[in-house]
Amino acid sequence: MKKHSEVVKKQSRNKLVFGGAVVVIIVAALVAVYFFGDDGYNEPDNIVTPARQTEPEETNDEEIIIEFEPPSDLELYAAKTILVQYRNFDTREEALEQAIHIYDMAVNNIDFDVLIRTFEGDGDYPEVYTFTRGGSMMDVFEEATAALEIGEIGLAESDFGIYIIQRVEP
Repeated sequence: MKKHSEVVKKQSRNKLVFGGAVVVIIVAALVAVYFFGDDGYNEPDNIVTPARQTEPEETNDEEIIIEFEPPSDLELYAAKTILVQYRNFDTREEALEQAIHIYDMAVNNIDFDVLIRTFEGDGDYPEVYTFTRGGSMMDVFEEATAALEIGEIGLAESDFGIYIIQRVEP
């Protein structure tokens, strides 16, 4: 009887070893297909290996440069501005009084850049806003700038406050 139980144990062990080997082979095959695809050679398109390497195309720097000219019917505007914000004053009249004071200094030949540094304060604004009509600026700002001649100074009012605008060469 002992011999029979030893034979049964040996057969069970062989089946276990054989079964474990099959599982390992199947898992290895699945991993290979996952990473390498069915053809055994699968890699992302952005990686160039020696087998797939190609010669770079000859390029001419002139082909890369894109020159852009705005359509002739769009006029380019440029302006410097100081915004007297309503939120900094108790009333609209106080903000208007301050805006008129700054405007008077600007038209009496006080350097507009000095006025910007003095009254804008935070310096986060560009020195010059350049734009076309119907673009990124508020309509009231665009209209006021378009109404001015280059070098001329004017006022415009929006929901935020009163702009002192100096139109400059774009």
